[in-house]
Amino acid sequence: MKKLIPCLLIVAMIVIGSVGITSALNDKQSDQKAPAQTPRGGYEIQWMMEYGNNPGSGARYEGPQPIGDSDNDGKNELLISGRDCTIRVMKWNENLQTYAQVRAIHPPLYPFIHCSAGGMAIGDVTNDGKNEVAATWYSSVYHYFAFKYWLIGLNPYIFSNNGGSADCLIGDCDNDGKNELILSGGPGWEQDSPVAEITVFRWNGLFLKRVAEWKDPDVNGYVYMAGLGDV
Repeated sequence: MKKLIPCLLIVAMIVIGSVGITSALNDKQSDQKAPAQTPRGGYEIQWMMEYGNNPGSGARYEGPQPIGDSDNDGKNELLISGRDCTIRVMKWNENLQTYAQVRAIHPPLYPFIHCSAGGMAIGDVTNDGKNEVAATWYSSVYHYFAFKYWLIGLNPYIFSNNGGSADCLIGDCDNDGKNELILSGGPGWEQDSPVAEITVFRWNGLFLKRVAEWKDPDVNGYVYMAGLGDV
């Protein structure tokens, strides 16, 4: 009986030890099968343009820089602008792997009138199946034809009534299947300006017609950016 007890203890120690070794091996194997920790993907700066720090011609910080097929060639362009009275149309150069300026758009009556594009957009304003470029300066619309962006329409209502416009977008805001040009902004320095925070224009075949607006009755506010979609 005395010999049996040490034997049982030895067997128990061997079993416990083997369980511990097996458990350790299994843990190590489990770690090896765990998915490798890959670094998270990120964005790198592919290209940039430096506008400098001149307050008269520096960069603008209102609204997005739109991307879309502004010249209807089946390829997207990038629109950028500063405070130098110019919307630059940038196109990707596959050979050089960088963006290059291919066209420039200026406000109406340039260079006699100097103003910056608070906002700009690419879309089918005229509802003819082709894209146009819209800009907030004088609520202008441009169409690309014969290697140039031509001014085809404008409506100076906002500027003529001491208002301002910070951004614009193109879309079907009244769900009638036709696009409108929506401008956000409001009264300028003149507090008695009738300009609303949201002003909607529609192309009637000849010119841009103001068809709707939204104005907060409680405040004389100013909207810098607006959105359109199925919220």
